Amino acid sequence: MTVEISAKVYEELRKTPLFFVKFYENILMDKNSREHDYSLWKSVNSDFSISFPAQNFGNRVNEYCLCLAESATYVEKQDSHGETYTDENRVNMVFRDVSNSVQDYIICLNSCISRNQNNEDKYFFLEILWLLDKTYIDASNLIEAINKYDVRYRPYILDFLRHIGRCLSMKKQNVLKKVCTSLNGQYDVYMPQMLTEAVQFLPEEPEPDKKNLFQLIDEFFEEDFCVADTNKDVKTNNPLLQLACWFSNGNKLADYNTLIPLYALVSEKTRLNIVKRYFHDVRCGKTTFDVQLLQQFVNNKFDNFIIYRYCTETPSDKVILTVPLLCDNIITLYNSNGEAFQTFDGILDFAITHCDQVHPDINFGLERIIPTCEHSAVYNTDFKGFVDYQLIRKFNASKLSDANLLITIRSILDKYGRRRFYPVCKYNNDKEIDKAIFEKCQSAFKKKTTNHSSQQNEKQCLEIGKKLYEDKWVVNVDDEETEILNTFASPNSSFRIIDSVYYVDIQDVSVDTLRKYIISLPKKFQMVGEDEFLVPSYKEETYDLFLIKTLSEIIRMRIVPQKGALVGLRFDVFGYWKEIYATLSEKEKRAPQGEAYKKALSVFKEKESNEVYRRTVTSLKKELKTNEYNGEYFELKYDRQQLVRLISRYYFKETLKDNDDDTRRDFLTLSYTGNFKPYCAPTLSGANNPVIDLPFFWCRGKECFHNNLANQTLAEQNNWHCYSLYHLAEIIGFQKPHMTPGGYEPDNVVRVFIAIANKAMQKFKRLKCRGCGHLMFTDKSSGFNRHNYYSCINPNCPKVRIPIYLSYCYKCKKGLIDSRDTKRCPNNWYICPTCLACCDDELYERQAQRYRIVNSPVPERIARMLGHGHNDKGEYFCPDCGGPIEFVMDERYGEERRGCPRCHKFFADNPY
Repeated sequence: MTVEISAKVYEELRKTPLFFVKFYENILMDKNSREHDYSLWKSVNSDFSISFPAQNFGNRVNEYCLCLAESATYVEKQDSHGETYTDENRVNMVFRDVSNSVQDYIICLNSCISRNQNNEDKYFFLEILWLLDKTYIDASNLIEAINKYDVRYRPYILDFLRHIGRCLSMKKQNVLKKVCTSLNGQYDVYMPQMLTEAVQFLPEEPEPDKKNLFQLIDEFFEEDFCVADTNKDVKTNNPLLQLACWFSNGNKLADYNTLIPLYALVSEKTRLNIVKRYFHDVRCGKTTFDVQLLQQFVNNKFDNFIIYRYCTETPSDKVILTVPLLCDNIITLYNSNGEAFQTFDGILDFAITHCDQVHPDINFGLERIIPTCEHSAVYNTDFKGFVDYQLIRKFNASKLSDANLLITIRSILDKYGRRRFYPVCKYNNDKEIDKAIFEKCQSAFKKKTTNHSSQQNEKQCLEIGKKLYEDKWVVNVDDEETEILNTFASPNSSFRIIDSVYYVDIQDVSVDTLRKYIISLPKKFQMVGEDEFLVPSYKEETYDLFLIKTLSEIIRMRIVPQKGALVGLRFDVFGYWKEIYATLSEKEKRAPQGEAYKKALSVFKEKESNEVYRRTVTSLKKELKTNEYNGEYFELKYDRQQLVRLISRYYFKETLKDNDDDTRRDFLTLSYTGNFKPYCAPTLSGANNPVIDLPFFWCRGKECFHNNLANQTLAEQNNWHCYSLYHLAEIIGFQKPHMTPGGYEPDNVVRVFIAIANKAMQKFKRLKCRGCGHLMFTDKSSGFNRHNYYSCINPNCPKVRIPIYLSYCYKCKKGLIDSRDTKRCPNNWYICPTCLACCDDELYERQAQRYRIVNSPVPERIARMLGHGHNDKGEYFCPDCGGPIEFVMDERYGEERRGCPRCHKFFADNPY
């Protein structure tokens, strides 16, 4: 198999050529019921970025495949001129899947021996164990491979084969026994007595001697497994069967210490169930809490079997640490008397202790023990708003003067057209070149053919430049532009049309025509006085609105509470739907398309919209400090700052229309977090929502009106399968969610733990000092952001105590920003190396909104940045040097591309 990869990755693989790929099935059915296989193999190490069609490569049943990198050649490419060049950054690597040949046994044994030189490497046998478990063991080839080693090393090889062989199937262990015996070694086939006794309870188990230790044990925890009524003595005394029964009944265990060896043998899913079921027994008073038992789960003396299972089931993949971290959290909580779940550095130490240091990748899987934000009630960005506004305007006579209207016409032509240009000569003080002379200049430079390309290149005089006319434009010929030009065209002239564009000269326009058109504009709107007219809010600026905005003044403003705004049926915050729904019959409830149901829904919307309207009016009276409301609007002297504030606080986007559906009327919606599922750890706001007077939480800078902590107390949860970290903490006396007017709020201890656990997991692979290779720890001097700053504590390191900033990009959530590798934009935000995001106006608006919504002044440092973001204006900066990204010529491809002119690095056209 051949795959194109980066030369940098190949250099790494050349030193350690063994790597794992993982199978991703993707089989689609076309309209003719024919299957199309688009399945892929992808490298487990995501940094390698190796991906290729599955086809007949490897064994899909195993889900993983061990591969060997063999050789590579540089990639040959062609430029835009058809010329071939060598790309030394890319290679075509040849590799294959590892087999049970003598050569491959030696390669895997060499890796094992090499890795075992590191006393802290607990996964040194990863590749050889996976190979022995997943392929047929060829005894003669394995013996020949071991015989290739010096006689002094053979006992060492046989020793670790005896240890890792304990998890293999009986059949394969007998092959290993044959290998060891032939090499004058000893091998005792391992099969726990409890498993031998328990196998008889498995329903018609086909060839159990072909299944490895873990596959057999997992059979007892399948949903359809049931212990028979025979051999009751065996069933009663067998720890494995006791565990299976314990999960399905309400009895207690005779001895909870029997869980310690079982914990290491069962699957990761079953280990979590052991912990939850144990705490349920503590809750029910069937046993007392024993912190030492949890300690023995975390530091299990049989943890070799946990490592064996990892090697045979998820080799080189992320090490899942949910259960040991959960136990460690409870231990820390207990020992700190409820003050902490874990420290950041403690989590880092914990991860280092349990991970494969050659492939340091971990997954805490917190979503299994902490509720996520999925389907909480959050602000609906499609919501049109609780209020609308109108502006009472009046034309300013001074702005309708001939001089000002001529300036207006020029700005219109600049807005909807473009200036014409003329040639100038630098030898003649940049004066315009006469047409006849310009033609002579052009004829003096004829087309020539280069030796390097068949393309024609026109050589031009370098002293000829271009200047824009002050009074000549070209405007596209279409209905909108034609209509605009007619509003100021002189009655005695017409604009020339050449090549589908108008040629406009300033002498062809008439200020009188424009003045007449402007004076007629108020008639298109509602007149509120002899000279005043009402302009409603608008989403997009038309030509007429441009003229009105430019040439009139705002006298007053009207704030209009929108009728028809809702909070949302799914949340029923006022309880109207509950009352109305109760009046429906069971048959009507099951028929949402029926007339009765539709009528009930209509009644609900009317009642809720009336209540929302009432609360909005009450809120506006308080906000505007007036009771002068005529039933339709509040009319006030125009105050731009006050209007901007009202629009923000009352979520205005557009005018509500009668035909708008609920997606535009509902203030709240369910959150859908996609692949990125943040954990539910909100903070109750100090004030209710100012519009509808409802309490809410702040969650990741956004408002949340209904979180997912409702069932996180023991009073509301009896099913031990659903226990979370909250329930386990409460069982030992530390209730962490507390009831507030807005619902449950987590203890700050929980928020701190979630923040540091997330940061530890995301940044784990980057927390290696480049000066000495030691692990970096948090920089304690960095205050609030100390979990974003790290430094080396090795006193002998040249980079000791130099803070390093590490944080994931707020925009794409994928790019890890490392201050060792990336620069800052002019606004002092680090530039994401993945999507190039730094800052935008929305970011600053979100920061400001947090203060506005609680009626607090926006800090000067944030107010100063409003409107000065970069990315929403198309401004991006190079993460390597911090310079602006521009369109620069790529000489290799002969075209302009987005890139950095200083670093000569190019970027994708769409950074997101």
